[in-house]
Amino acid sequence: MVKTFDLNTIVVEDMNISFFYKRENNDIYGNPRYRVYMINSDTKAVIEKIAKTYDVKDWVRSYIKNMK
Repeated sequence: MVKTFDLNTIVVEDMNISFFYKRENNDIYGNPRYRVYMINSDTKAVIEKIAKTYDVKDWVRSYIKNMK
């Protein structure tokens, strides 16, 4: 069986960031967790993080802004 993921793309500070995510188990308090893979097409880098959030797109945007 082949797993497929939807590739999302956002622009943050003139950088194109493509990302996809998969759902992980909830944390001990019942909050959702996602394993997020962010692909920077400018530097050809892939970043893997675990996010505890309800909105993955906003989390990726804030992560990239805080990374600089």
